[in-house]
Amino acid sequence: MSFLDNPTNAGTAFLVIGIVTMILGLVSVVLGVIDDAHTLTESIIGVGSIIGGFLYFAFGKNIREGNPSDKWGILTTFVKIVGIVAIIAGVFSMIAIIDSGMDAIAAGVISIIVGLIILFVYSKMVDGQATTFDKIIWILLLVIFVFGLIGGITEIISFNILSILTGLCDVIIYLFMIVAILDDDVKKKMGM
Repeated sequence: MSFLDNPTNAGTAFLVIGIVTMILGLVSVVLGVIDDAHTLTESIIGVGSIIGGFLYFAFGKNIREGNPSDKWGILTTFVKIVGIVAIIAGVFSMIAIIDSGMDAIAAGVISIIVGLIILFVYSKMVDGQATTFDKIIWILLLVIFVFGLIGGITEIISFNILSILTGLCDVIIYLFMIVAILDDDVKKKMGM
C-alpha cells in the first residue's frame, strides 16, 4: 500500500493539524486575556479555533481507527467538517464584534454562508444520485484540492517552523484528497 493510499497517514496529518490549531487557539485566548497588546477579539476567535481544531483532531483519530476507512467516506466527511468549521469560525467572528466592530460581522456572515454552501455540497455528494451537479462538484473539489496542495507547499517554504509543520500536514491531506477524488469508486459515485 502506497503512502497516499493508507488512510492512517491522512489521519495522522489531521491529528497534527487539530493539535496545532487547538494550541494556537489556546494561545490566542490567553494572550487576549492577559496581554494588553492583544484584544478580546483574539480570545473569542481563539475559542472558535480550539473547537475547530478539536473537530479536525477527532476526525484524524477516527480515520486512524478505521472510521471512515474508504476514500469516499474520508472525502465526504472532510467536506462536511470543513463546512462545520467554517460556520463555527463565522459564529465566533460575529461574537467578536464586542471588541472589533462591524468587520467581524461581515467576516462572520461570509464564513457562515460559505460553511452552509459547503454543507449543501456535502449533502449533494451523499444523496446517492450522480447528477450533473455532482460532476461540477467533482471538478471544483479537484481544483480546490490542487490549490490546497499549492498552499501547503507555500507554507513549507516559509521557513517558519510552525508553518513548515502545518504545510507538511496540508500537503499530505491535499495529496490524499487528490488521490481520493481521482479514485475510480469516488468518480463513479460522482458520475464521472
